[in-house]
Amino acid sequence: MLRQVAFADFDNLLEATRLDGRVVGIVLTGSRGRGAFVHPASDWDVRLVVRDEDMSECERRFATPHGALIEVGRLFSYGFHRTGSVGLGDRVGSI
Repeated sequence: MLRQVAFADFDNLLEATRLDGRVVGIVLTGSRGRGAFVHPASDWDVRLVVRDEDMSECERRFATPHGALIEVGRLFSYGFHRTGSVGLGDRVGSI
């Protein structure tokens, strides 16, 4: 069973991922990632880019419940080149 974590805000999540060497990047998706229809109550849809061998540990550490203000999904690093392709409308950033 995955431990479900709630991050107080987006900056809190960014700090946690910066301090964790297993996370190599993040992708902000959803309305905030696209910069469209964002309002003060909009959630933060985030995908983490991690090394394949660290996937299970990162899922345990960063998984959040569906519907949380900060909703963290995961990506395998080898899949990032497909998911982060130009034209998907998501903002990609390193941490």
